[in-house]
Amino acid sequence: MSVTVDPSLVLRLLAADVPSTLHPNLLLAGSLAAAYHYRTDAQREVLTKDADLVVQPAGATSECLETARQLLEHGWRPTPAMKPGRAESPDDDLTLIRLYPPNSEIYFVELMAMPAPAQVPVKTWVRVELQGTAYDGWYVVPSFRYVSLFANDAQRSEVGIHYASPALMALANMLSHQVVGKTTIAGSNTLRSAKDLGRAITLARLATAEDLETWPAKWWAALQAHFVGEASDLARRAGDGVKALLADGDALVQAVELANTGLLVGRTVTRPQFEIAGEQLLVLVADLVASMRSPGRS
Repeated sequence: MSVTVDPSLVLRLLAADVPSTLHPNLLLAGSLAAAYHYRTDAQREVLTKDADLVVQPAGATSECLETARQLLEHGWRPTPAMKPGRAESPDDDLTLIRLYPPNSEIYFVELMAMPAPAQVPVKTWVRVELQGTAYDGWYVVPSFRYVSLFANDAQRSEVGIHYASPALMALANMLSHQVVGKTTIAGSNTLRSAKDLGRAITLARLATAEDLETWPAKWWAALQAHFVGEASDLARRAGDGVKALLADGDALVQAVELANTGLLVGRTVTRPQFEIAGEQLLVLVADLVASMRSPGRS
């Protein structure tokens, strides 16, 4: 269950609870990363308990296992939903690695794998086997193709833990949903695409005008670094999902509601304001595509 937490507090707890030897391999992403980046004196809370930790480097299955093993050795505890599976169990029957810190349940971490360069599907499940712990068995770690973009422009928090930049979290969410799909979030009627595309729009809404001006250049640098042969095509399609969301009334209503109960808690926006932020995001995509046609770009 989600609760309202102070992202700065969670970052401090995370830095203290996670062995310092693991810090260089971890990159915080998701709502906590965004809430931390956009924290203000007036806005210090976000509705979540989930700290998404991307384990680096790319394709780092062994590092995911080592991270889980060390956390368990240091007193971290599985959440109730984390159950060991068997080698013969299908992916859908295996649970994620979600752990509570040793001394509280204010937050939990979910381990995610930095995708290997050759990954083509938007999302894959990486099967891992924990050994030598009290929770031995098989689990899955999600690997999202466009999370590789987070390696660019990573931000350093005040406690040393790095986190994904809002610009590249927005781009990853846009590329992950180029249409409004029918997949829903488990246990709800909420469209996954409405949540993720709405998150991209929310990130643009929270950014300053000066920050937004830097986004197209950051997007292009990351696309060229991680998707060399596809960079131009991905750039041209980056806004397709946002266009589809703005044209789908029901999905848009979901996106606005999720934004106002999530990252925009205390800064409620109306649907017209949200649509304006979406259109601004599309302008940035147009700027990205236009910049590709400039001399020296490809």
